[in-house]
Amino acid sequence: STIFVNLVSTPRRNTDKEARIKQAFATLLLDEGFDKVTVSKITTAAGVNRGTFYLHYTDKYDLLRAVEDDMRRQVIGAIDNWRDNTATNLIESINKQSIL
Repeated sequence: STIFVNLVSTPRRNTDKEARIKQAFATLLLDEGFDKVTVSKITTAAGVNRGTFYLHYTDKYDLLRAVEDDMRRQVIGAIDNWRDNTATNLIESINKQSIL
């Protein structure tokens, strides 16, 4: 699902397997809902073994927290970029008006 594509590229370095786990989790969340998602379903959909999952996350709740953290960082980054661009555009507009 496209709304979760950016979860795989966060400031924190993600391995390919972590990215696949997160993408599989996101897809399962949308398709089945959190209560029906299991670690087994996640690992099967991601094409990784359970050991790999547990190397990165303690359980599906830990994975959910990681995804929420990624989303939070993305939202904050987007707001910061918007604010920076808005301030820059405002300053440029004022400078142009001063020159005229």
